[in-house]
Amino acid sequence: MDNELELEDIINPVVKNWRFVAYFTISVFVLTFLVTLAWPKTYESVSTIQLGRVDGEIFPSIESKYLLQSSQILGSIIANLSEEDIGLYEFREEMLDVIILTETIGRDTKQINFLRVAVRADEPLKAMQENEEILKNFFAYVAPFYNKKLAILQEEDRQTRMNLDQLEGDIRGLQKQIDSVNGYSLSSEAVSKSTLLSDIINSYKSRFLAEQNHLIDIQGKLAGSRQYLIISEPQIPVKPISPNLPVNLLVGFAIGIVLGSLVIIIKANWRN
Repeated sequence: MDNELELEDIINPVVKNWRFVAYFTISVFVLTFLVTLAWPKTYESVSTIQLGRVDGEIFPSIESKYLLQSSQILGSIIANLSEEDIGLYEFREEMLDVIILTETIGRDTKQINFLRVAVRADEPLKAMQENEEILKNFFAYVAPFYNKKLAILQEEDRQTRMNLDQLEGDIRGLQKQIDSVNGYSLSSEAVSKSTLLSDIINSYKSRFLAEQNHLIDIQGKLAGSRQYLIISEPQIPVKPISPNLPVNLLVGFAIGIVLGSLVIIIKANWRN
């Protein structure tokens, strides 16, 4: 006795009982629709921030990501969620995504790093407000480090300019002395003094050149500095990210067809 199912044993019962399959599929489709509507909704608010740098990054991008996910930044939000029994770990795993983005510009492949911050909540306004609070806490933490490093570099720039002005004045003064000595006498003593002054001038010129190069380096660092900036503000999400109604309905439709057909096939071939 042959117990194997032929293709016609599968297709014929389904075609013959297509109304059952259709009704079954519609039932699953409607049930999926109702469950999706009743399911708790999740909304996501997204923002993007540019990471600051002064003579290198204040905090490397990966360190900035971990900082933004730390209790120092999220502590106030977790405190507000204490009634919902949500801790730091649950919030980071279920309600927060932080992604590092990098943009390369120019021929020198200079990179600008960003953080994309996505916060999820059960209400649209709540998602936006929590995102805003995260950014506020993050900026409040990193701002002193940025300002301190920038102030040090600016002070170094000011001091280097003062050194250049002082050296330039000293060189002019020494040159006047040489001109005066050469114009007053050609004695061996005058020549020796003129030679000594020339050596001192050359030494000052070397220092002046070194200070100029140092100033150029400082100006390059200042020009390459970037503030911490909010590139895109958190917005109130218009629609939930889950549950996804179109996807759920499509899956429900497919499941309805498969299960309905499977019931018919099993029933028609049960005796075999």
